[in-house]
Amino acid sequence: MHGRNTTWMPEAGCSALSWETTDGCHLWGRNMDYNRLAEGTMVTYVPRGSAYSTCLTDFPHSSKEAQRTAVYAAVGTGLLPTPSTPILYEGINEKGLMGGQLYYRQFAHYPDSLPSNSHPLQPPFAVYHLLAQCATVEEVCQMLQKEMTLAAVPLFGTVPPLHWAFSDRSGETIIVEPDEDGLHIYRRTGGVMTNSPGYPWHRL
Repeated sequence: MHGRNTTWMPEAGCSALSWETTDGCHLWGRNMDYNRLAEGTMVTYVPRGSAYSTCLTDFPHSSKEAQRTAVYAAVGTGLLPTPSTPILYEGINEKGLMGGQLYYRQFAHYPDSLPSNSHPLQPPFAVYHLLAQCATVEEVCQMLQKEMTLAAVPLFGTVPPLHWAFSDRSGETIIVEPDEDGLHIYRRTGGVMTNSPGYPWHRL
């Protein structure tokens, strides 16, 4: 195995992949390698126009900027830690953007502070927020690079180590990984992702 910690061993085998059907449709799916999920997990639908927050904890520059209104309806597997803000493990929106989060143990790194022009995004809320605001993977890239910062803000006492895959109707799948040297967004990938290490290792 390759990684900063030479004793690293896989602790979960969740995987995601995208593919094209013979009639030209594009699909994305994943497995969940756990024998139990958080209490309250269910298929969750959130209509467009819903108000929600991208960060539930006080954070620099976050008091008003964390409040958003969903542009698109989305549905996925997840739970509601608060009545208005869902956590989706994976999902799809009305424009056909789809994606999900997988564990990225020992590699995920989030900044402790934000640029003054950026809005905070707690990692567990990334899937829903991006589905609620974006129609394509290009829009996901723009939002993560120019508007939002995945921030080291705990939820339920921890900051989960995550990375993400998103695909849209064009068939392109992107991989998003928050590494120690910054956020990496891989375009036009092979459409396959699992847990640690990161996408360059998978590609190799």
